[in-house]
Amino acid sequence: MDQSDLTVNRTDAMILIREATKEDNDDLLTLTRQTPMHGIISLRIDREPDFFSLLKRRGAYKVFTAVSHDQLLGAVSISYQEVWINGHRKQVGYIGDMKVHPDFRGSFLAFRLMAELYKYLLTETPDLVLCLTARGNHEVETLLEGRLGLPGFCHVGHFKVYEMLPSPRRKTNATYRVAKVEENDLGQVCLLLNEYYKNYQVAPVIEPHHLTSTVIGAVYQKGEMIGAICLTDTDQDRQNVVMAIPIGIKLALSCLRFASLFFPLGKFPGVGDPIRMLYIKYIGFREGHDKAFDLLIQFARNVAYQQHYAFLTIGLYERDKLMERFKKYPKFSFTSNLFALDLKRNDLLRSIETGLFYEDFSLI
Repeated sequence: MDQSDLTVNRTDAMILIREATKEDNDDLLTLTRQTPMHGIISLRIDREPDFFSLLKRRGAYKVFTAVSHDQLLGAVSISYQEVWINGHRKQVGYIGDMKVHPDFRGSFLAFRLMAELYKYLLTETPDLVLCLTARGNHEVETLLEGRLGLPGFCHVGHFKVYEMLPSPRRKTNATYRVAKVEENDLGQVCLLLNEYYKNYQVAPVIEPHHLTSTVIGAVYQKGEMIGAICLTDTDQDRQNVVMAIPIGIKLALSCLRFASLFFPLGKFPGVGDPIRMLYIKYIGFREGHDKAFDLLIQFARNVAYQQHYAFLTIGLYERDKLMERFKKYPKFSFTSNLFALDLKRNDLLRSIETGLFYEDFSLI
């Protein structure tokens, strides 16, 4: 459906809020292209060819749509994931895909979508609901403040998203051995990562099926796995297209594109271009083996280089001690905000608000 073909009545009473079906896929893809994610860096996150496939990767989900005369005007989604909270397994919900057609910005449509979602959530089991926004996305943040009967979300901190440059070098160490992980070691990877992520809040409970379609590197000492990193490419589910960037980053990317004429670097995006990114989906290492971290990151940077990605991407919570270790790597950095709603009002959020939070940026 072309935007030029859209003629709608702005009267809210004419709009039906309903659950999306697979038949809505093409209209949801069109709406996604019409509604870039605004912030200090503005992105359009396309979802070709299947809008729903990214949600399926997270787990169970539901999408609500706003429709008028068979024309899709807005959407919002909720997906569920089993996570670690205070060292125990719990289910949380993730709100995403808040999209309103440009002709309906400033209307009550976004509030109606959120109201329908909130009514649905009250019938579900998760105690905690999370939402991540790009820094500077004031429209969504205003929606989360709690108005017109909607509950107010609590801002629980910032994430730094690091876009690291790939590297042709592979790091070695006399104490450790770095190698790709074979399929028969996936259970060992899950054990190591789950033990590591128990120290975080809302970090995923990792099962072997979460490791499919990933490249996994591990660090070994005397045959024992003491660190692992899982890398994933979500291009088949989402495509990040740059819509607007600050002048400083634009100049830096221009320099990198010029350098790529002489050196085998990745393809660096300009405005309107898709960004080819390799994501660090999971990383963890055993206590007392901090040097394994550098070996894992260098392994990942080399994989990104060999496969011609523009960036290696990870998101870290503002209080994560790993942030200090990233200072030496060449990178761009952006900020996202995490909001949370204690749905059952049982003080769960209060019990975790001073902890370290986790978010899988490959699935945003």
